[in-house]
Order: sequence, then structure tokens, then C-alpha cells
Amino acid sequence: RFHPDYGMVHTDYDYVNGRRKHFRENPNEDGNWFPRIVTEGLPIGTLTVMLRKELYDKIPRLYMGKGWPMGDLPLWCELAYLGKIKYIPEVTSKYRLLKNSASHSEDINKMIAFKDACIEVRQFYANYYGVQLYLDGYDQYYYRDILRFTCILHDIPKAKHYYKIAKSKDLLTIQTRIYYYATLFPVLEKLIGLVREIH
Repeated sequence: RFHPDYGMVHTDYDYVNGRRKHFRENPNEDGNWFPRIVTEGLPIGTLTVMLRKELYDKIPRLYMGKGWPMGDLPLWCELAYLGKIKYIPEVTSKYRLLKNSASHSEDINKMIAFKDACIEVRQFYANYYGVQLYLDGYDQYYYRDILRFTCILHDIPKAKHYYKIAKSKDLLTIQTRIYYYATLFPVLEKLIGLVREIH
């Protein structure tokens, strides 16, 4: 077999609405995704993944019984520790966004709980593998994503609540501010969507 040191491969994909999910860059061209898969939570399109069964059979399955709402992130952490991961910048799949799933919901509290669970997973594997995990910088992305949720769901009370918290912690980014004002003024959300379609 070719490249026996690689245990998994993943690619780009298209959303059903035609918008492409392109990861733009491959931060791990040498295939070594560990420990960055733990420390940074690098994106992987689950629907595009193919992996070697012999590697899958070797993973310790530490995620069993944890009750985490996602199964892919823990799996990637364990696979990356055992072998290399190859990213191919080509579209091989179509992805349909469902209104209610583990990673997408119309309930913002569920979305926030999912984000919190992702942090818990990374902390667990960081401790298990002895990897230093820095979450200080991650906090900015945490609040950015929450404000993105409020924008999508038009939840103004939640937007004001979390914007106030982020501001008090000096964690506001340009994107966080944009999502906040787009929540307050929906016309801005339409402009953001238009820019995305153009680019």
C-alpha cells in the first residue's frame, strides 16, 4: 500500500445550497496533525473522511461513555495520535445543513453547550496525552461564535448578554462586533451573506 504512515484522508465539500466549504490552507502539509488537532481543533469535513480500518481498530476509544454530543472530534484526536492525516483540497461531497442536529440547532443554548463540549473534549485529550492547552486566545473565538449564533437565530437578548460579557473581558474582535450589530440590524446580515457569496 502507498503511504502506510497515513491513516486518514479528508477533503473539501459543497453545501447543498452551492456554497463551498474550503479550508483555504493546509496547516499540516507533512500530515502530522497531532497535537494541533487537540490544541487548535483543526477543521475536518466528517462526511469526506476515509480511514484505514487497521488504524481505527487500534484507537483506545477513550470517548466511550463520556456523553459528549459529538463523536468526530474525539475520534480525530485519537487517530491523529496514531497516524498522519492527509488533506486534499478537492470537493468530494455535498453537505446539507439540518435545522436541528448535534452541531446545528435553532436553540442557541444547545449551540453554546456544543461549544462548551468541544472545549471539554480538547481539555480531556490534552490532559491524557500530556499536551499544553492554551485557552486564553480561544476565548475570543468562543464569543465570536456565540455572536454568530445570535446573528443566525436573530436572538437580540442573547446577543446583548454575551456582547457585554466579551466586552468586559476585553475579548471583542472585529468579527464579534460585526455579528453583534448584524443581530441588532438584520439588513447587515444580508450584506454579510452577499459578501460571502461574492467571495
